[in-house]
This record gives sequence, structure tokens and C-alpha cells, in this order.
Amino acid sequence: MVRSLCIAAIIAATASAMPEYPPGVRLELTRLASTHEEVMLQSFKENPAAVEMSLELGQGVHSVEIFFGHQKRLLIVDTGSADTAFPCTGCVDCGARHTNPFYVMGDSASYLSCADNERRGFSPCSACTTDGKCAFAEEYVEGSGWNAFKVQDTAYFEDRPDLTANLVFGCMQRESGAFLSQRADGIMGMSQDPDAVHVQFFMDGVTTLRGFSQCIADDGGSMVIGGLDISLNDPSETMVFTPLRDTGYSYWTVSLESISVGGHVVDVDAGIYNAHRGCVFDSGTTFVYIPSAAKAGFQKQWTAAVGEDSENADYIDGGDYVLSRLELLALPNICFQFANDATMCIPPTQYMVHDFGDIYTATIFFQDFAQATIIGASMLQDHNIMYDMDNHRIGFVRAHCGSTKLESVALVTALGGDAFTPEWSVAKLLRDVPAITGFVFGVGFLLFVTELYAAVSSYKRAPLASQEPLLEACAEGFIDSDDDVTSFALHSV
Repeated sequence: MVRSLCIAAIIAATASAMPEYPPGVRLELTRLASTHEEVMLQSFKENPAAVEMSLELGQGVHSVEIFFGHQKRLLIVDTGSADTAFPCTGCVDCGARHTNPFYVMGDSASYLSCADNERRGFSPCSACTTDGKCAFAEEYVEGSGWNAFKVQDTAYFEDRPDLTANLVFGCMQRESGAFLSQRADGIMGMSQDPDAVHVQFFMDGVTTLRGFSQCIADDGGSMVIGGLDISLNDPSETMVFTPLRDTGYSYWTVSLESISVGGHVVDVDAGIYNAHRGCVFDSGTTFVYIPSAAKAGFQKQWTAAVGEDSENADYIDGGDYVLSRLELLALPNICFQFANDATMCIPPTQYMVHDFGDIYTATIFFQDFAQATIIGASMLQDHNIMYDMDNHRIGFVRAHCGSTKLESVALVTALGGDAFTPEWSVAKLLRDVPAITGFVFGVGFLLFVTELYAAVSSYKRAPLASQEPLLEACAEGFIDSDDDVTSFALHSV
């Protein structure tokens, strides 16, 4: 009975978290010619409620065009960070190769004060100037970084200037590392943080879903703020969903249960993949990174898949392989199984990157610099990925993501499929859905009275331990045992 009532309560909460939404806004993505990560790796070798846009071409990292104060910015799309920032006039140490002139504050722009920043729940200021400006900074794993002041201005995407939000972003005063030489003007954070662009669009009432989707191709792709373009999906496949982990951080962290090579499961405890910062979907990272503790098990199954006598029997991450087209295609698919039996497989054409001629580089890396398993753009490619905060999940399906001229298509936010509540969700559920609170405690009180009446009637006093409260019963098995307290900033040192 208690279990049935728990299930009823959770079903009711899940249903309330999946309302019908109007369509999203679509944008094109472009891939960039070089990435911050490649700078680091080089040292190892020698209705209108969502917005769709294009992604632009590069070597693994994608960018999008967005207007701030009617000034076009080309920004790297990064699901592994929260902040959006780009150089402003007056920057004394910013790169000279950016696509657009530095941003100029106009009549619609204003500095965000430290008090307003705190009131609105954004990431903390690192310092407050004497005139109240909110200063903050970011440093990335490969050595790049920037310092900025928080500024607010109107923002919209090129294809939908009618859908305008007031966005808070970083007005850079200094850049370092790869930011100095990159073509993109800056970076656009798309984590689950309140500072993330898609969250700000939602909070400003422009979209009605806290989330977005990305469809990455080798020639660009597209992204939908607040929805999903289902026309891109492979019609022979169905989107599968895996729950987000509640690690206490704002990144898109999931549970990776196993990896297989050509159908051979790597004999590694899942705890290895999910330790420290966890397994993170990060489109701002070019390749795939797995903890080094999994290397030996992966090597064993790689050899089993390609054959001990093969010239390619040894897997060398970052190593060069001489492969004909037929030899490339004969290499095994590598599959990642996530919680809820959601499996993503990548063919050798995605993890072996073509250099020149018959030379390919293996780009599944076994390294510990990020203290995480990173599912980067090379693996996300050719999948329609739904990052869904409202239903606490990531969805993905094979898709045709190649750049085409944007047309009027059906964009949806009523996504269906499996919805999830957080791992520690009972307390959070009662906090976020007040209507459920009264129901649960009302039923709990009714059960208590019933048990008390039965005890009095039979002149027997039942032990209190046997009268398990409904809330405790519901909570059992859902409490997050993750005691990871490491500060998680995937790109930050």
C-alpha cells in the first residue's frame, strides 16, 4: 500500500513536469577551424517559444551567431560551461583575429551590480568595484582564460529578431591562451547554470522549456533553444533517454554503465567512469576522454575485436594509424551504455580522425586531466541530442545533422519518452511541487491514524520502528549516495 501511494505521488509529479509546449527557435551551427583543446593536445604529439539556429564548421567545436544590442557575435557553443563572454571596447589584452569588432555598450546595455547579480541568482562575482560593477573570471583546463564585467543587454538570434531576451553576459577586459587567436568572438555557456543562455531565455519568458537540442554534423549542424527539431531524426530509430545525475553541479552529468568494443564489454567497474566529476556530455570538448584506469580493459577488448595478428591490435590514444578506407571501416564500433539502457555507438569514422592521405589519428583518449569521463563533440556528432532540465534527462537519437538551409519545420517541446526525477528527489520533489507535499503528508497522517487505531483496538502497542513513515519509504532507494564534493568546473582549473 505504501509503495503504491509512493508510485502514485511520483507519477503525479512526473506528469506535472511534462506540460505541452509551443515550438522552439532554430539556429544554424558552424564548426570552427581550430579549438582550444587542440592547442592542448598538440603538446602531446607533435510557436515562437523555441529558437533554431545553424552551427558553423570547425574541427569539433561549434559556434553560433547571436546579436547583443544589435551587434553580431560568433560564439563557441559549450555545454560544459555556464558563462557567455566576449571582448568589449577598452579591452587592453584581447585578440585581433576575432570575426567581429569588439562589442560596444549602447543605450540598451548596462553593467550588472553585485547586488542585482546576487538577487537574480547568477554565479557569484569574484570582486565588486567601487562603483558596484560585478567582476568575474574563468580559467580553462588547457590554459586559456578571461576576465570580465557582467553586462546586461538585449539579445536575439539572426533568424528570429522578434524573440528578444535581456541577457547577462561577460564583457571581457582580458583574454589569454587560445582565446587570443581564435576566430570566434567568444564563448556561450549552455550548462544548467542560471547564467546559461537557454536558462536566461526561459526565465525571460521567450521560451517555455528549460533546455535545448543540438544536432552536430561534420559540416556544422543546428541547435534549437527551448525545443527539438524532430525532422532531423533517423525515422528508423526512437530517441532514448538517460537521467541526469545530481552531483551538486550544473553540468550535464549522466551515469555511464559500460563500454563495449565490437560487442565485447570492457571489464571495468562502472564506478571508474563515474568517479570524481562523473560522465559529462560536453560539446565544447572535441574528443572523448575516459579515465586511465579503464585503458587496460579497453585494450583487451580492442585486441579481441580487431584480432591479435592485426597490425592495429594495439590501441594507442592519439596515435597515428595507416588505414585504407576498407581497413578503417573494418574497425569496431564502440558503444557506450548509459543508465536506463540508453546506448550510443560511434563508428570508426568518428573516433579515427583523418589527418592526410591514409593517416588517421585515434581520438578516444585515456587521461585524467579533467577528472571526468567526457563525451565530446566527436561522439555526439550525427545525433540529435536533447538537453532537458525540466524532465531531468538527456535524450539522443541518430539523426541527419548536415547543414541545410533552414526551413519552416515542426519544432516540438512536448517530447514524450521517459522522464526522471533527481536521484535525491523526494525532498526536492516536495520542495518544487507544493501540491504533492500536501498529498504525501496527508496520506502519511492517514496511515498513522489507521495504524494507531488498530493498535489501540487490539490493546497492542506496535514498535515505532515498524510504522515506517510514507516519506521514508518513498525516499528509500532514491537518496543520492554520491559524496563527491570536488568543485566541478569542467573547463576550469
